[in-house]
Amino acid sequence: MESFRVQLRSSELTDLNEKFPASAGSGDIGKRAIEIVKLHFQRVHTGCSFVSPRAGADMALVVGPNCTQYEVKGTAAKGLAWQQLKVSSQASHDLLTSGGAAVLRVTEVYSDEPVVYELRCGVDFRLEPEARWCVKPIR
Repeated sequence: MESFRVQLRSSELTDLNEKFPASAGSGDIGKRAIEIVKLHFQRVHTGCSFVSPRAGADMALVVGPNCTQYEVKGTAAKGLAWQQLKVSSQASHDLLTSGGAAVLRVTEVYSDEPVVYELRCGVDFRLEPEARWCVKPIR
């Protein structure tokens, strides 16, 4: 598994904190993680673009003729926090297991130097089904 640090500039950190302030909500953490990854790719691949991702992915990066799909998962934790990593749709499952996408795990999303891990299904992790139940109010 590969990893890299994203050193955020002061202005970038301020912007992220305004758009996505510290929150326990996974939705806000996920949106912040996607923005962090986009900042990184824009630095590394000048002229890259982002297009609508395939079903099951959060982001599609276009560099030259190549388009790479990613499922982006963020956490405020320092480590990978494996127990928190969940794939919630069949489309994501299918894309990851077919090799059509990788997971970018963004850790320490509220720090000025988040760490991003690129994880590939079948190499760095496997997907195991787990039962879940939806809670509905009785009316």
